[in-house]
Amino acid sequence: MNVDGTGLVNLTQLSGNDSFPNWSSDGTKITFESGGDIYVMDADGSNQVSLDEPAGNFDISPAFSPDGSKIAFATNRDDGNWEIYLMDADGSNQVNLSNSSDTHEFDPTFSPDGTKIVFESFTSDFGTGNIFVMDPDGSNQVNISNATGFNSWPGWSPDGTQIAFTSDRDSANDIFVMDADGSNQVNVTNSSSDDRWVDWAR
Repeated sequence: MNVDGTGLVNLTQLSGNDSFPNWSSDGTKITFESGGDIYVMDADGSNQVSLDEPAGNFDISPAFSPDGSKIAFATNRDDGNWEIYLMDADGSNQVNLSNSSDTHEFDPTFSPDGTKIVFESFTSDFGTGNIFVMDPDGSNQVNISNATGFNSWPGWSPDGTQIAFTSDRDSANDIFVMDADGSNQVNVTNSSSDDRWVDWAR
């Protein structure tokens, strides 16, 4: 839809629930999840292609790399443990980046310059979640939110200097903003309702 809410158009009419849409940086493609599979389509909804992940698992929250050549996503294919994977934009060369046997990882997003991936990591009992960053090859994983409760759904600012995310550290879910290294964490909504799924304007 247009940013004022007009021009609403249904792009997908698949049999599954279609969710987690993510634009390519040039605006020509959208990747999304449907029925536990990752799809890519043109921005007008045409040419929908399943990237043919292994059957019997769920692959969700896909995100393009800035140059459009890669897609990061979360999957439970490793004995039910959620991990961050990376694949080529055509679905080939799928690689486990997070390789964590005792935590669950979700919602990867590339930094605007492509040098980092931000994601959320939850303890095995989903009691605590924090925001991490890593290199695109899975190395140098660092907890940057380092807080109690659930800290999740991270998103980079267009210049890559800040990350917005949701945290329930102040009771309700609020939107926080922090520097890319985790410093200067500020609650920017301070609302009694639940605020989540933040995204930045370009």
